[in-house]
Amino acid sequence: MNLCETPNSASWPFPPWLCAALPLALWSMNAVISRALLLHGSGAFDVLCWRALGGIAFGVLLLRCNPFSNMKAVFTMAGLFCVLNLICYNMALKYINAYLVMVLETSCFIFSMAYSLCRRERVHICKLAVAFFAIGLALLYINAAKQENANLLLGLFWGILCSATFGLLNSTLGSVDKSVPKVFAISVPCFLASLPVAAWDSANAAPSLVDSLVALGILGVLCTGAAYHFWGKASEHYSGVSLSMLFMLTLPGTFLTELIFLKMPLCALELAASGILVAGALANAMLKPSPNADLQASETQEQDGMQADEA
Repeated sequence: MNLCETPNSASWPFPPWLCAALPLALWSMNAVISRALLLHGSGAFDVLCWRALGGIAFGVLLLRCNPFSNMKAVFTMAGLFCVLNLICYNMALKYINAYLVMVLETSCFIFSMAYSLCRRERVHICKLAVAFFAIGLALLYINAAKQENANLLLGLFWGILCSATFGLLNSTLGSVDKSVPKVFAISVPCFLASLPVAAWDSANAAPSLVDSLVALGILGVLCTGAAYHFWGKASEHYSGVSLSMLFMLTLPGTFLTELIFLKMPLCALELAASGILVAGALANAMLKPSPNADLQASETQEQDGMQADEA
């Protein structure tokens, strides 16, 4: 079986919901391991470079695809947003715990909806969800200001940028040329963008061999290569807004994993703010009649436009 085939082919063994669920499970683990590596002294760009290299290795060794067969198709808007997303993600993890980063990233649906509105697509917007997003974010910043914690403020800043870029990544991933595995559209730009900085960091303070192997094998092959391969397949069935809404399912796994292994400290205000942010995502999800409703609406809009042109 050729795993590079599109999920519409009869031989593709995984249903769309499973293609979306597998990355979410891996990313719950990824956040905590990335946080542990950064706390252990690895640089943000070191981790990103090893992750990207592992993603390329997944495509070459397991998918048996050549990342250089169609280089023009590899460099896309989705790849650019992924580079920015993973840089912001690692920078946020340097300052705040993995659970708060993932909570902030659940708000990526706000930015996916904004992207859809800019493209004049029909999307279901819940004003209550937007209000919850603003309230939850305000509580986190008030808490950081009260504590006079510069690291927390920096972490929240990078976390919001991480959320924005992930929402835009989800909205553009489905437009990647099907002739190229989406994992290459993600991994190749990330590797090329991070390599110079990672080489500079390593020359000054090289990460340990164990940290590098963990970043390459677990974060790279599994949490980047496998995760983005299946996430890319899911993007061919679900819209960007729908994918962003599904991201909230990473929170239980991230919370439990970090609580057990890193003894994550969270104050009452942070828990309340995270609850409000998740409630906003749930409110918007409950508004949507089906996972791909906004995709169907967009297709209906295109059909209406074609009929108007014919008339």
